[in-house]
Amino acid sequence: MKKILFAGFDGIDNPARELVCSVSSPCCRVILPNDKMASVELLKGEIARFEPDIVLMTGQKPAIKDKVSVELFAKSSEETLMTAIDCEAVRDFILSCGYACYISKNCGTSYCNHIYAECLKVFPRGLFLHIPFKKSITDFAKLTCVYDKLVNILNQHKLSS
Repeated sequence: MKKILFAGFDGIDNPARELVCSVSSPCCRVILPNDKMASVELLKGEIARFEPDIVLMTGQKPAIKDKVSVELFAKSSEETLMTAIDCEAVRDFILSCGYACYISKNCGTSYCNHIYAECLKVFPRGLFLHIPFKKSITDFAKLTCVYDKLVNILNQHKLSS
């Protein structure tokens, strides 16, 4: 069984936080503060302490409704950092669970991109998934079920090389 570190940003009514707390599949969970430097320090500390096989991160993307955005890469200055995780396999798995999903080449310009880039600099087996704001999620229980299945399948050595 692989070790999964599952991280999401803190905040009132933040569905990323709720997902991290709701998933029942075995994983180490961390809630990241809404502070760029503190969140990077915490995540890197948890990577060093837990020694995961995969770091799964999630945050909010304002322009989507009832779908998951699989982030192919992050940008740091002029550098593009690619994940070592098979994004197409993750997308296909989420689609097979009956949830809309697509691969994105835009992880944003602030917190999500920052934490993803900093993770990938030290741990290339990180993956960032964006979800909608809570008001744009019709069935949060269904989304939680999809994430639970995703963490479970990642634990079983599937979807990742």
